[in-house]
Amino acid sequence: MSLIFYFCLWAILLIAGVILWRFAVTAGTVDNVENFIKELFALETFTFNPDQIFRVSALGGLVMVVAGSGFTVLMAVLFNLISDLIGGVRMTVVEEETARPRPKRTRPRKATSGGARYVANPTQQPTGAARSVANPTQGPAQGTARPRQQQAATQDPAAQQVDETPFWPRDKRKNPKRGSLSKRSTDR
Repeated sequence: MSLIFYFCLWAILLIAGVILWRFAVTAGTVDNVENFIKELFALETFTFNPDQIFRVSALGGLVMVVAGSGFTVLMAVLFNLISDLIGGVRMTVVEEETARPRPKRTRPRKATSGGARYVANPTQQPTGAARSVANPTQGPAQGTARPRQQQAATQDPAAQQVDETPFWPRDKRKNPKRGSLSKRSTDR
């Protein structure tokens, strides 16, 4: 593999050198450099020999291809020997999710006003903040300590209110009206 790689690199550099040489000859850059060297060193004549430059570049490039390939093979052998002795290095890439996508809701949320809960049965006493506002002298409502799942199970499924708690468990948002009304009424 290294022999093929270095050979391709040699061919690319050789072709690019020929193209750049042709461009420099047509632009007059080669003549300007020859005149500058002739005046700098006080020479009578000085010219570049393009055929000789090409041959030396091609032969030197082939030598570098063979030397580079041998060096690469030597380094691969040394790397394998060292990794056999010390065990090598293991890299593990783990992809972690930074955010969970929210599942689509099956039905829209219903809006409530002032933190009061919807009561499925009109004869049933309101619970939570609504009861406290209605009668501030009365203590906390029966069943307010029950989990929300049990409260939802006792209500009529058709008139069931959508839970207003935050979707994400670490979300610290709270409804200030609900918490402050029930707190004030129970403190009295």
